[in-house]
Amino acid sequence: MKNRIVGVVSNTRDITERKRLEAEAMKARNLESLGVLVGGIAHDFNNLLQGLLGNLTLAKMFTPQSNKAFQVLENAEQVYRLATMLTSQLIAFSSGGFSHLINIQPASHIREVVTSTLGDSGLVAEFDLANDLWLINVDPAQFRLVIKHIVLNAMDAMSLRSDGKIKVKATNEPLRSTAEKPPTLAPGNYVKISIQDQGCGISSEDLPRIFDPYFSTKQPGCQKGIGLGLALCDTIIRKQGGAIIVKSKPDKGTTFHIHLPAIVIAAK
Repeated sequence: MKNRIVGVVSNTRDITERKRLEAEAMKARNLESLGVLVGGIAHDFNNLLQGLLGNLTLAKMFTPQSNKAFQVLENAEQVYRLATMLTSQLIAFSSGGFSHLINIQPASHIREVVTSTLGDSGLVAEFDLANDLWLINVDPAQFRLVIKHIVLNAMDAMSLRSDGKIKVKATNEPLRSTAEKPPTLAPGNYVKISIQDQGCGISSEDLPRIFDPYFSTKQPGCQKGIGLGLALCDTIIRKQGGAIIVKSKPDKGTTFHIHLPAIVIAAK
């Protein structure tokens, strides 16, 4: 009887592992298709932006600086520059590479992005960033984009609140055994960044799908998302050897755990 029970348990584990690998392969194919789509849209959008810039430049030429409209046109040019930065990031993402991989100390980037994203929303950030955080080797623009998207997701989840707290924590985390690490990560040293909100949470039915391209839990309307933000975040972190793990329950809030390979510099 004991031998039969062990056999059943072993077979169940094999099936579970196979299903997990199949799901990962399907996700990889979906994200590859997403990359092609995003790259095409970014190129086309970039061409439209060039036409916009030409018209803004002409409009400024015919508008005296003393005119109130001149400042409005300058504001529009600033929005144009931000849009071109975004399309550049998307094009780099879709090409499968990272153009500016460097070693950074993540704490200052995390604090700056979270603070600027929250702005005057009424939400506050509670930071718990280890003083001795290891370095990570990332594209800073794409790393900041991931943090921004996750904070925006937290703000959406807390949109019905006029106040509230988002907890942001970063620690060094050496992962050695299979039991203690996410299944897609190799054993090694990681920096773990956790962003926790006090929002509405995610249902057990939706939770496995939140990184799927085009999936969104937002209600239809002018503010409805198209479901690309979290898919982009997941792809960026995966390409840099990391993983994003999400834990959530309805009405209990959501926590995103980002794991990124760390560069540990031994003390002299």
